[in-house]
This record gives sequence, structure tokens and C-alpha cells, in this order.
Amino acid sequence: MYNTVLETGDHGAFNSWGRDRFWHPNRRIMDSATMANIALTKLDILGTTILRENRFRCDHGWDIDLDDGSSYYDIYDNVCLNGGLKLREGFFRRVHHNLMINNTFHPHVWFANSNDVFTNNVVTTDYKPIQVKVWGKEVDHNFFPDKASPEAAQKRGTDAHSIVLDLQFVNFAKGDYRLKPSSKPKYMTYRDFPINNFGTRVAAYKNWQPLFLCLRYCYPQQPARAT
Repeated sequence: MYNTVLETGDHGAFNSWGRDRFWHPNRRIMDSATMANIALTKLDILGTTILRENRFRCDHGWDIDLDDGSSYYDIYDNVCLNGGLKLREGFFRRVHHNLMINNTFHPHVWFANSNDVFTNNVVTTDYKPIQVKVWGKEVDHNFFPDKASPEAAQKRGTDAHSIVLDLQFVNFAKGDYRLKPSSKPKYMTYRDFPINNFGTRVAAYKNWQPLFLCLRYCYPQQPARAT
């Protein structure tokens, strides 16, 4: 999913806008209500929403944007190419085995009992939290690009077992985000992304898709012609 949020902001290539019945514009009311009865968060939930095996690029927002209390998500095996991933408010989100190129994890104003999980993800800059005092159920076993990033996370009370990872992809230009053997960590399990499952399932479309991506990102856009 490309060419998203080109002229605005505060949005995403994938955007969910929660506002379920537990949500309230007054944060204090919402905090006290969900702390007293977390079952309120399930009133409008039919089941866990699964978001997997996608490539997202958002120009002026987040590649994955779970906004305003979006809850009960399982997000894995996604490649975020520009905007990273945002979790605002909400409950019971599990984010694992995602790759965030050129960006990172954006947790915003979490609930004390969110039960959120963020594990086994690759980020390429330090986290960008906003008003997070309690870091969910688990934020750990992630991969960072440099030594300073996990140290900053550990000072906030997360990522005690996360490590620095030297990202050497098999073929980045063609979207092969598997790691070369020399780049895989020796003391921590790393799961490669199932790149063959991305995108269209139609065989005819697969033949031109890589060419389209190359034309889109290898060559600069030309100015519009005068009419």
C-alpha cells in the first residue's frame, strides 16, 4: 500500500479510529471507567483483528496507525517502509515480528492496564513515546539499530533483553527483507519475513509488480506538464 497521506497528516496507510463505547473525550473518565471494569473494552469487539503480511508506506503519518482506543489487534509480519507504527490508547494489542524501516514504534497515551505487547520487532530508530507511564504487558526482545536506542528504552523500563542488530538484507532494492546469514543474531531468535506471501495472489499481476515498484522509487517524479 503506497501513495498514502500525501497532502495531510495525522493519519496512516492503515488507520483505525476506535471510539468504541468505552472511549470518552475526557481521559480521566475513560481511565477510571476501564480500570474499574475492563470488560467495557469488549462491548463492541467481535474478535481480534489480524493485520499481517503487508507492505505499507505512509508519507506524512504512520504506516500503521491504531488511533483513539483501537483495541484487540494482532499485528505481525508487516514491513513498514516510512512511517513506523503507532498505538494510541486502546487495549490488548499484540505487535510482533514486524520490520520498521526508516522509523520506529510510537506508543501514545497508554492505559495503565492496556495489556499491550510489543515483541520481536525490528525498529531503525529509538521509540517515540508520548505520555506513556505504564508500558503494557510486555515490551521486550526487540531489535535496535544502535547501542543508544536500547539503552534509552531500558531507562524507561522496557527491553531488558533486546539487542542491537546489523541489518544486512538479502536484496533490499527488490524487497527481499530476509537477513543475510552474517547479519542474523547468534544469541536471539530472528524470524525472517515470508516475502513470498506479500501483495497480490494473482500470478499475472506478480509479473509487473516489481517493475512498478522500481519505477516508483528508483526514479524521481517528474513535474506536471503545463496544460
